[in-house]
Amino acid sequence: MRTKLKRDSHENEPVLGVIPIGRGNDFAYGADIPLTLKDSLNAIVHGKPAHMDVGLVKGGNYPDGRYFGNGIGVGFDTIVGLEAAKMKHIHGAAAYFIGALKTLMLYPSAPDVELTYNEVTSRYSPALISIMNGKRMGGSFYMTPDANNNDGVLNMCLTRQGSRRDLLKTMLYYLKGTQNSLDNTFTAQSSAFMLKAVNGSLAVHADGETICETGKELEVECIPNALKIIKL
Repeated sequence: MRTKLKRDSHENEPVLGVIPIGRGNDFAYGADIPLTLKDSLNAIVHGKPAHMDVGLVKGGNYPDGRYFGNGIGVGFDTIVGLEAAKMKHIHGAAAYFIGALKTLMLYPSAPDVELTYNEVTSRYSPALISIMNGKRMGGSFYMTPDANNNDGVLNMCLTRQGSRRDLLKTMLYYLKGTQNSLDNTFTAQSSAFMLKAVNGSLAVHADGETICETGKELEVECIPNALKIIKL
């Protein structure tokens, strides 16, 4: 992907075919790729190429940046992912559900975060922040169900920290993608976001890969039409 993004034009660019065999297959879901082996292979053989946006996150272990196709998570869902990755014999949504329950029991304190987008800076104590190119994380949690991966912007969802009970209730809404109806959650769109931990630190993942566990600053941007994929 790095080589592809350095090109100045789309001439003779490679086309990505996707076979979803991961834990949650959220990238495939958000890119409208069939989720079964048979159907995904059929899409590769008979599908058509289409452009999609890609995200770039800078910070933590990747000061020069790391690309992502689906999204990044800050806070709760990153810790859930770290717990799920420890479960070598449990896969898919089950691992994330168990990881979520374990994280709720631990329930780490939220950092104070300065969040900047669309030239406005605000301060929050978020339980979690998701900045998405796709729609879903963890196989079942619809972080930004209305996201479009070829509209030139990223979608953000932020849930403020409350009690364990409040967060558990909110997670049930995330399973349906209706969390924006809650007072402790809001969404936004922008081509770029900046996060700074004023107090505490940031635990961050991008497409399930750890960016940092104790980060301080993060820059996230959308790179429009950066990747060509094949789908039905």
